[in-house]
Amino acid sequence: MLHAGDVQRARAYAGAGMTASVASARRQVLRDAFRRFVDLALELKVDAVTIGGDLYEHERSTPDTGNFVAGQFARLDSTPVLVAPSPTYTIATSGRL
Repeated sequence: MLHAGDVQRARAYAGAGMTASVASARRQVLRDAFRRFVDLALELKVDAVTIGGDLYEHERSTPDTGNFVAGQFARLDSTPVLVAPSPTYTIATSGRL
């Protein structure tokens, strides 16, 4: 099993005092890290992937974010992906991945 927590895809970083370009670069670093996480799961041939906490912030997510996450999960093929969202996670009401 391979686990990640509080992935925070699509985070705004507005409260961190970052410029838009620095925030964008930081989001890209997180995207690359998530891609490497999936690469590692494939390399290790894990029986399951688990993600605890916030996968991404729905109020700031875009279709691109959902498509990226869905694409990464699709790479795992038949490997189960178990997401244990934080209490503030709104997947049930958002209608988006």
